Amino acid sequence: MFYKLFRQLIIIHYPFFRGRRNVRNTIQETRVYREIEQERKEVEARSLIFRQLTKRVGELSPEVHQSVENLSLEQLENLGEALLDFNNMADLENWLKGDNGEN
Repeated sequence: MFYKLFRQLIIIHYPFFRGRRNVRNTIQETRVYREIEQERKEVEARSLIFRQLTKRVGELSPEVHQSVENLSLEQLENLGEALLDFNNMADLENWLKGDNGEN
């Protein structure tokens, strides 16, 4: 849906894109599009991690939620693998305190 709106915006407001046969590839090459895609991936990753954590260790406290929210995409990926071994909230808290395999 967002892609369609973005595409329409580009076609309507930027004459450079009018009449181009491969508008999709041109849009995908733009810096703004790449940034939007990166942000979308991070939002999706965070959403998935939060659902998995809640199912695995229970409801997250606001402090733990904020700690997870502050993780980079690479750290989220690492957490996604590590959480498969978590049995309780203490495992998650220990991982967040630095025992997260980044040694």
